[in-house]
Parts: sequence; structure tokens; C-alpha cells
Amino acid sequence: MKLVFRQFIFSTILAAAVLMATSLLWNRSGIATIVLVGLSVLMFLVEPKRANLLLYFFGFIFGPIAEAIAICFGAWHYTYPFLIGIPLWLPLVWGDCGLYIIRVKAVLDLA
Repeated sequence: MKLVFRQFIFSTILAAAVLMATSLLWNRSGIATIVLVGLSVLMFLVEPKRANLLLYFFGFIFGPIAEAIAICFGAWHYTYPFLIGIPLWLPLVWGDCGLYIIRVKAVLDLA
């Protein structure tokens, strides 16, 4: 139980760092991408399991695809898109989101 809670706290700090990095670096795509790669590695190392890696890549692929579809229909746009209307760093954010959801679920399972 203590381990799950520590993993949740560390993941929450990392998730806040992901939010901060995207908020502060969105207009510097290369730097944002490098920072987010580092945060993604740390997020994965919280609990390095194959299932977590698969979930990361599921979010990495399908989150941006969903956004690209919404962008094609005019729902919103990014100021500095890289490919299919999305910034280079966006798949990393979606992957990290999947890993954070795992940590939240683990804590909720304790309740």
C-alpha cells in the first residue's frame, strides 16, 4: 500500500511537470519534446512493466490521431503543428496521460 501511494505521489509530481512543460514550452517544440521525452522515461520508470509500456504507446498513437480528426473538422488548431495538425510533443503528453491514469487507478483500487 505504501509503495502504491509513493508511486502515485511521484507520478502526480511528474504529471504536473508534464503540464508545466507543455504550458511553458509549447512554442519551442524541440525543447518541449526533449523535456517531455525525459519526463516520459521517468513516468515509465515509476513502474516499468510491459503492460505500462503498451498503454503508453496506445496513448502515444491514438490520442494524437483522435486530436488530428477533431482538428480536421475544425474543432481547434495548434499554433505550431508538426504533422497532421499536431505538435511534435503531443504524442508524449498522451502517453504520459495513460501512465498517470494507471497510477490513479491503483490508488482508487485501494479504497
